[in-house]
Amino acid sequence: FFFLAAMGRTLAGGTILEVALLLLQAARAVVATGLVPGGAYVWERLPSLSLCLLLGHGGVDGMRWQMGPVYMASLGGICLGELGPVSTTLTLVLSLGFVQLFPYPRLEAVPRGSYHVGIEDFEFKGQVHGLTHTINTSVFYPCEAPLKHSKMVWAKWMPDETLTLQGLLSVARQVAPIPVWFLDYLTGTKADAIVLAPPFRGRQLPSSPVVIVSHGLGATRMSYSSLCCALASHGCVVAVVDHCDGSAAVTRFSDGNVVQFNESCLRGGARRESKDFRHSQLVTRVNELQIAYENLRELAQRSGHWMKDRLDFDCCVGLGHHLGAATCLAACVRAGADQTKPRFQHLALLSPTMEHFLQEDVEFAAAHPLPQRVLCLDVPKARRQEGSSTAQRLRQILLPMPEERRLTVEMKGATHLDHSDLAMAIPVLRLLGLSGPAPAAETQRLQNQVILNWLERGRRGQPPRAAPSIASTRKRPAQASETRRSWLTSSLPASLAARLEVKGVS
Repeated sequence: FFFLAAMGRTLAGGTILEVALLLLQAARAVVATGLVPGGAYVWERLPSLSLCLLLGHGGVDGMRWQMGPVYMASLGGICLGELGPVSTTLTLVLSLGFVQLFPYPRLEAVPRGSYHVGIEDFEFKGQVHGLTHTINTSVFYPCEAPLKHSKMVWAKWMPDETLTLQGLLSVARQVAPIPVWFLDYLTGTKADAIVLAPPFRGRQLPSSPVVIVSHGLGATRMSYSSLCCALASHGCVVAVVDHCDGSAAVTRFSDGNVVQFNESCLRGGARRESKDFRHSQLVTRVNELQIAYENLRELAQRSGHWMKDRLDFDCCVGLGHHLGAATCLAACVRAGADQTKPRFQHLALLSPTMEHFLQEDVEFAAAHPLPQRVLCLDVPKARRQEGSSTAQRLRQILLPMPEERRLTVEMKGATHLDHSDLAMAIPVLRLLGLSGPAPAAETQRLQNQVILNWLERGRRGQPPRAAPSIASTRKRPAQASETRRSWLTSSLPASLAARLEVKGVS
């Protein structure tokens, strides 16, 4: 019975004890028909088994409202005796539906690499506008395999559950009025990373590429845990910044100070129409990325620290989603304007927005092409949501770059929320049309594999293709697209690769 419950766990989206209760309810519905030989013998023992499972589930997992119909049916069977097959089946169907829509999220690293993943939290300090600035940063890294009997502590997806849940709700309520209990099942969700795990010490791991991640509006430093764990399991060290400009769902520091989400950051806020506000927000975020970068370099030079001589800053990647993508792009434009050495050699932009860019910055970037390799991973719906200004500004920045250094890819069947963990953690977003029609886990795997393939090709230092002859000029765009598609989709099944479209700068 419990073996079947464990097998059905992934289907139902609940814990083993929850699935056991659901299976017991199914057995109750079958026995209630009276068509099962020996049904009376089974029926006499169902109440005691229901009571044991209820007590175990409440003590181990904790009660949750999604299982309410099954609780009522189980208690009704214990207190009132026999229930009809119709009412028993109805409670089973209701609970199955609720558990499917509000499951316990499993935010696994996909695709998983050769290494286990550890995580360590830091509070980095630096100067922003002449004032001391503190930012929370989570660092994902390759770690040693846990010992068989060692006690592992998995990282919380919401570091401060109550505050983070309130922050996520404040963001969600800009779309629809959502009550607190609607998302309370997210408490207790774990990321696929072990807290303070010993870093990997094997000789076969070369120096690790550094990936600095900037989150989008309403997200947190853990909102991209699946992507970060996938990169770390393939040998990268990934640092994710909690921005303090009010764009994060919530940020809490060790001294108790809290930065809440600023609703003015969203479309429709009174201050959002101010060009100065948007630009100052972008400048603050760029400075915070600089703080994270400088602190990582200091740790990589500190004697005795596990990062000592392990980080490859010659392969530093700026990765951002939406406003975070604009932040990484602005950091590179700013380095060019200040004539300083760029911190990033690669840029991965996930559905970028360009509303925070000043036109003079766009014109500077157009006149001075970026030296970085740029991957723009977009979704079909993003450009329609952002309007023509984002597409036009992005085109102005990317078009002057050599073709071999820029790549624009579109993922079909996805929305910009599918770039983060939210679509996997909250499946009901799919019914509301806020995430794509394709399964969120498949979209996450597609995105992560594309980024890994693109980064690996950059690390190998693939030389630019030779210039085509005049006779082959007409065939070059199609051939280039197919060539890029072939290495981008390596290690992907055909069904996922078909969702990928390699595009020009459009």
